[in-house]
Amino acid sequence: MRLVRASCVVVALLPGWLDTQAAQTAAAITVQGGSPGVASPPSPPAPAVNPQAATGVIRGRVLRADTGAPLRGAYVVAAGGGLRDQRAVTADDRGNYEIRDLPSGRYTVKASKTGYVTTTYGQRTSTPIDLAERQVVGSINVSLPRAGAIEGRVVDEHGEPAIEAQVSAQRWRHVNGVRQISGGGELTVTDDFGRFRLHGLSANTYYLMVVPRATTLPLVE
Repeated sequence: MRLVRASCVVVALLPGWLDTQAAQTAAAITVQGGSPGVASPPSPPAPAVNPQAATGVIRGRVLRADTGAPLRGAYVVAAGGGLRDQRAVTADDRGNYEIRDLPSGRYTVKASKTGYVTTTYGQRTSTPIDLAERQVVGSINVSLPRAGAIEGRVVDEHGEPAIEAQVSAQRWRHVNGVRQISGGGELTVTDDFGRFRLHGLSANTYYLMVVPRATTLPLVE
């Protein structure tokens, strides 16, 4: 996958958009792979305490989707099963990880790393991981594609920067069999120059949704 970055996007807030408090750019932006983002992985949760026997093991590797190279230090999380909280580990120099002391149950495994798209094992085929007591489930390998980014500026009708405007990346999705455009959690706020950057995006075609900062009118006595 060739890595590119969509940049220099300028979004103008025209008269009338402030009335609705929401606007969407007319042109779509296509991200083909991308450049590394700057998101940090979440902090490891506290160890779970569960009365069930915690004897199961899930192990595998975290790899780059484009080259198959191991991703050292990738953050791997197991959730579900008999866990009250998520269980997290980091991959070693060869991309190997092992999550021990798991109660029996059905699990999902998610891997993430800065600059890559967070990916869940079997997310395309909706494949769960069923773990029995004292069972070791191996080859739970997760491939992470490189993340893309969209950056640019938001200006008003006078060309002045729109400060603290919310910018989100929207794309077409199928929800309950209905095709609709919606966001995927990619949201940021413009700085004092009207600049924004949306990172951690998977390859897709996006539309930008802009919500201007609410303006409070002074009271007139």
